[in-house]
Amino acid sequence: MNNAAVEIKNEPLVSVIMNCLNGEKYLREALDSVLNQSYQNFEIIFWDNLSTDSSKKIFYEYKDTRFKYFLGEKYAKLYEARNYAISKSSGEYIAILDVDDFWSVDKLKRQIEGFKNPKVGIVCSNYWVIQGYKEKKIAHKNGRPSGNVLNYLMKDYYVGLLTMMISRKAYDSLISGFNSEYNIIGDVDFVLRALLKWELSYISEPLAYYRIHDNNLSKNLDTVIKERREWEFINKKNEFHNLDGYKDFISETDYLECISCIDNKKFKKGYLLFKKIYYFRMKVKIILYLILPNNIIEYIKNVKH
Repeated sequence: MNNAAVEIKNEPLVSVIMNCLNGEKYLREALDSVLNQSYQNFEIIFWDNLSTDSSKKIFYEYKDTRFKYFLGEKYAKLYEARNYAISKSSGEYIAILDVDDFWSVDKLKRQIEGFKNPKVGIVCSNYWVIQGYKEKKIAHKNGRPSGNVLNYLMKDYYVGLLTMMISRKAYDSLISGFNSEYNIIGDVDFVLRALLKWELSYISEPLAYYRIHDNNLSKNLDTVIKERREWEFINKKNEFHNLDGYKDFISETDYLECISCIDNKKFKKGYLLFKKIYYFRMKVKIILYLILPNNIIEYIKNVKH
């Protein structure tokens, strides 16, 4: 056995979770970015949520025993499907990559190092945001904290799903894993619940690429609002409610719903939400949203407030 084989054998296995629904357009780039990792002890758990395009064909072009394909018996909500995929995995660590995003070559190697602290349950990093194949910009220009960051995250959520690596112990410590009722905010819910028990390690260097395109599920503002309101109802009497950041999380939802009301010309409801918003900076952004041209409005929608 050569030295490289021995080294891989002694390294912990990372399960890369890829959920797919008609993801053929960018799939090869995502798969190649895993295949080309400097850290090679991984498996890809590819969960096909009944795609009707060429996704399955593309995946089977990769003749690698670490690439494992699973076909759902029925269509599932995204975070239900993520749990299904994870149930098929064997890794000590779990990393998530959607089919329209991709990773830098040292992403897994850099993140494994973050788990040397046994209190850490999640490691994440900064990342690049790209529009289609171009217009690259960094997600977070300033640093973000590590450690016990739950309250901070409720005020300024910075965990990019595509950068997130989870220890199996942290995943198993949550009764249901991801909340299978969510299509969009399941990762936010998971991270906040996990950090009631675990610490987070943040790498300021961007290690992944998040792609903005017309089919991003997270662009469905009404669904985001609906799920955040459900989260608010579920958690209004538990540990989150006692954190300073809780009111920030709720104000964020009020802000998003106010924007939706403006878009749908529900000005009376929008005005009531506007008065309810806790933070002046959010109110300023809403006023700007009402008066600025459309191209500036699109920029404001995508800037973290």
